Amino acid sequence: MATAGAIDSLLDIIEQTLLKVDDANGSMVKLQRAETDLLSLIEKARDTMMACVRDKDDKDRKKMIELFGGDCVRISRMRAYLEATKLSEKHRADQRLPMCLSTCDTVEQVLVEKGMGDHLREASQRIVPWQPRQFKAPGDEPAAPAPVLVSATPTPARAPAPEPPKAPEPKPDPKPEPKSAPATTANVVTNAGSGYVSTEPEPKRNIVVTIKTELEPAFDFGPGGTMVMKLSGILVKLSTACDPPLPSNAKPFEAEQEFLLSVPEVAEVVFDPKNPGAIPEGKVQALARGEGKVMEIPGNIDVGVGSQTMAPWGCQKLMEGKNETEVQVHSNFAASETEDENQLLEIKLQIHFTAWLTGHGSAKFQPDGYPLAAFRT
Repeated sequence: MATAGAIDSLLDIIEQTLLKVDDANGSMVKLQRAETDLLSLIEKARDTMMACVRDKDDKDRKKMIELFGGDCVRISRMRAYLEATKLSEKHRADQRLPMCLSTCDTVEQVLVEKGMGDHLREASQRIVPWQPRQFKAPGDEPAAPAPVLVSATPTPARAPAPEPPKAPEPKPDPKPEPKSAPATTANVVTNAGSGYVSTEPEPKRNIVVTIKTELEPAFDFGPGGTMVMKLSGILVKLSTACDPPLPSNAKPFEAEQEFLLSVPEVAEVVFDPKNPGAIPEGKVQALARGEGKVMEIPGNIDVGVGSQTMAPWGCQKLMEGKNETEVQVHSNFAASETEDENQLLEIKLQIHFTAWLTGHGSAKFQPDGYPLAAFRT
């Protein structure tokens, strides 16, 4: 696992490479080279954070807290650099950046669960969005101002001639004082019912969207020795949390949402050993897309948005005598958050679905005629 010093060095290099990307905007060749270097560093950062997330020996997350917790400056710097990365058209579809952002979300969520939400919030307010630092070269000090030469015996300036005294202006006749009116008492009402209006700035909000999917495929024997898998759809569940809560004048949002995505390509799949070429190697794949509205954010609110995903997989079995055949299901997805001019926060999903046969029945679909071994994660 990486050390704290190695992560600090990696963050410094990412920041300097971001500056190179900004400086290379006038040259396409330099820009492509700088973006390629930046994406390689982002991939390394993703692998470093993912190693912390997947470390089975770090059950209490002490190593992760040592590297990214405490004052939470490292993870906040990471988020600042990732959010500041704006790629050209050639690299805009590269998945290393969104994957690294998703991994950063996971690390932040763990730190919040370990009681470091306040430290993370304070560090994010100071560091995000990224403000480029100035890296000075050695000896690059400002030159001392040139000395101003003054004559040793300066010539005294002439005193100005005295102005003639002005004639006194005539005093106006005193006006008679108005008669004082009798004292009265009156109640004056202004802004009736308006109450106290706060002028303090709104704190930054952290919004986390948790995405879960549920799959319930049916797997059974069909006519003529076939095996049939059916999938009615993919149930998507969104859980949204905002810390601290939005002000009372904001539109309410649904903290829990559900919607069903249909996947017509795998609504009914027939594995037919008499026609193995229809489903090569007994594997089917599909891509489901969907999007949902998360919330509307007031224009005067500064927010940081993150997401975490929980992608399911599983298997179902059929027995032919003592021989076992499985159909295994696996899915994963990517999420991207966007805010339009009206501060509408939406989430867009891409769910990759894969199902394949293993065990006894899969041999009929394999080129070598041997069963495919079961896959485990």
